[in-house]
Amino acid sequence: FRNVDIEMAINNGKMLAYLAAHGEVLSRQYSENRVSVHVRIPQKYLGRITDESVIVRPHENGRASNEANHFDVSDPENSCSVNLTLDNPASIDDVA
Repeated sequence: FRNVDIEMAINNGKMLAYLAAHGEVLSRQYSENRVSVHVRIPQKYLGRITDESVIVRPHENGRASNEANHFDVSDPENSCSVNLTLDNPASIDDVA
């Protein structure tokens, strides 16, 4: 499992549903037209997110990391942030 903050457009309902279906949503923070979701999610589901408009950061010490490095989803020990998108957007339709 990865403990991450995932930032996206507030109207990205498919991604919100995907996170709720495959992870444990711990909190949400809203800011204008963006939402940051703190979630515990298995590495295999995190690795399926490839949407360039979605930003994933490790959740550290009660807050998101500000690092903007490349995140290797194949390395569960990696603690860098990432821009990701769903590899197969049709697959998240199944969770709604």
